[in-house]
Amino acid sequence: MTIWVAIFEDKPNTQHLFDENKVAHLAYLAAHSAQVKFAAGLCENEGEPSYGGMWVIKADRREDAARICENDPFFTGGRRAGYKLAAAHVAPGFETLF
Repeated sequence: MTIWVAIFEDKPNTQHLFDENKVAHLAYLAAHSAQVKFAAGLCENEGEPSYGGMWVIKADRREDAARICENDPFFTGGRRAGYKLAAAHVAPGFETLF
């Protein structure tokens, strides 16, 4: 099993899409919690709107991790501009986190 890190970039001026898809997005994350081990919105400073997000995904193949990313309601609903997906080399001692 490989650990993948997905960094999402949101389209500008899409707060309305965040609002419209937030409940479905959170339900999607809950339904995929066996694979999505960590998820967070990213912003410049605490309390500011997010400009993207970051997930840690446990999946056998890149294609499996990409499918999880691309089926998220924020992605299918038009909020996401895109994402980068990278395999992670987990440092010794941190394997048990995932």
